[in-house]
Amino acid sequence: MPQSEQESLASFGLDETTRRLQGQPDYLLNFDLMYEQERTGWTGGLFYNRVGETLVSGAARGTDDGNPDVF
Repeated sequence: MPQSEQESLASFGLDETTRRLQGQPDYLLNFDLMYEQERTGWTGGLFYNRVGETLVSGAARGTDDGNPDVF
C-alpha cells in the first residue's frame, strides 16, 4: 500500500501496511470423488467446495472518518 495512503488511513486508526486483493479469498478448496459403473450405467459423485474469507471492500478514508476492510 502506498505510504501516503497508509498515513491517510492511520489518522483514523486504520493502520495497514498491505492490502489483500479485493474479491480474492484466503483459500479455495475443491474436492470431488467420482464413481462410474459401466455395466449398469450408474454414475455418482461427491463434491465439496469451500471458500475462505473474501475482501469485499478495502479500508478507505472518507471526508470525516475512515471505513475498515469489509469481508
